Amino acid sequence: MADIVSTLEAAGFQVTCVADGHQGLNRVYESRPDLVIVAEQVPGINGEELCSKMRLVSLLPIIVVGNRQEGSHEVRMLEAGADAYMSKPPDLVELVARVRSLLRRTKGPQCPSAGGGPGGDLLRRTAKRGNSGGLTSIEFHLLSCLRLNEGRLIRYPQLMAGV
Repeated sequence: MADIVSTLEAAGFQVTCVADGHQGLNRVYESRPDLVIVAEQVPGINGEELCSKMRLVSLLPIIVVGNRQEGSHEVRMLEAGADAYMSKPPDLVELVARVRSLLRRTKGPQCPSAGGGPGGDLLRRTAKRGNSGGLTSIEFHLLSCLRLNEGRLIRYPQLMAGV
């Protein structure tokens, strides 16, 4: 991983690393990076689930780096929300090119998107179940935080810090 970080930094990118998938999800919510590189085997949460959860709250580009296996593993990662899949160890020149290519297609920071799930469509800041108007800023951040942490207990201080 150190070689990937140093290569990306040498190419002019600001890089932040996290220790596990849950920290990664929180970082995506808090700092809204321009792009995420995910290791296929992530402590705390599998890469496929991590991609799916990130896709619930963001349209940011996701590159997965993993061990290409027989069968449809790469396809499952792409179906879960990854934009690109590279085998370990990745060709560093190709990785930088993929990062640049994906960033060219995005314009500025990514705004969270829930794709019209049960809570509404965060990209359009609208909610379902009777709310015909858009979401306020607080409602938007509250819903984003809840969708990001779906299936996990969130304590009030954590929720308020996210909002």
